[in-house]
Amino acid sequence: MLVYPRMPVSPAKRESAPRVKKMSTGGGTNKRMIAVIASSVVGGGLLGFFVRPAVTTDPEVSQLHGQVGEFEQKYTSARTRADDAERERDAAQKAKQDHEANRKDAQVSQKTLSDKDADAAKKKSDLEAVQTKLKNAVDRSVSSVSIDGDDVHIAILDRALFKPGDDALSDGGKHVLDKLAGVLKDLSDKQIGVQGHTDDQPVPAPKAAAAAVVPKGAKPAAKPATPTPGKPMTNWELSSSRALAVVHYLQDTSRIDPTRLVAIAFGQYRPISKTNKALNRRIEFVLAPKKKS
Repeated sequence: MLVYPRMPVSPAKRESAPRVKKMSTGGGTNKRMIAVIASSVVGGGLLGFFVRPAVTTDPEVSQLHGQVGEFEQKYTSARTRADDAERERDAAQKAKQDHEANRKDAQVSQKTLSDKDADAAKKKSDLEAVQTKLKNAVDRSVSSVSIDGDDVHIAILDRALFKPGDDALSDGGKHVLDKLAGVLKDLSDKQIGVQGHTDDQPVPAPKAAAAAVVPKGAKPAAKPATPTPGKPMTNWELSSSRALAVVHYLQDTSRIDPTRLVAIAFGQYRPISKTNKALNRRIEFVLAPKKKS
């Protein structure tokens, strides 16, 4: 649009126009700079707020970390004590079981010993009862009765049963065996060993029979044939013959079961005295427990 008449423009005002325009342009720049600075400050503050915990250590966080570490130590210590207590409990339990097993074993052993003691006491009582019966059945002046372990021994001197150097039972000897057999029959659980013993003296030769007296005027009898002399009897034969004579009498006359009888000959080799040889000349009965078949 053109305005007429045209107004005159002052040159001074034209020169000042650029300066006003520059001042206007400079003010916008300052505002932008202030905005940038403000944004930087705000952004830095926010960044510092979020980054600070990762860079710096908060005292409360450190305290919490310390408490956590202390708790872990206490937990580890408590766990260790618990494991030790569990091991001690297991050891105590095993010790208790071992003690109980040992106690039961001790009870069994004690009962076994008690049973053995009771058996031994009963066996001793039974043997003493047998010993008493035998002592009452034989003449103590020519015999002895003793106990040796589980066996009972009755030793009878040879003169009570035989004549010197003879192996045939005398009448007195048969009477002694009759009394003894009465006790032996009652001891059916005993084996009877009959042992023949002698001294170390040679066995005397048997005496020749005296010649028969022929009445006057009677015809003499024919002279008997002279027996052929045999081998002289030794102590082995004498002890054996005497033991067999006793066994045969107990079997045939006393009617004792022959399976319980045993004849043994020792001759002169089992003496019981070095000074009194009469004690060595004997028949010895050994009553032993009968073996189970």
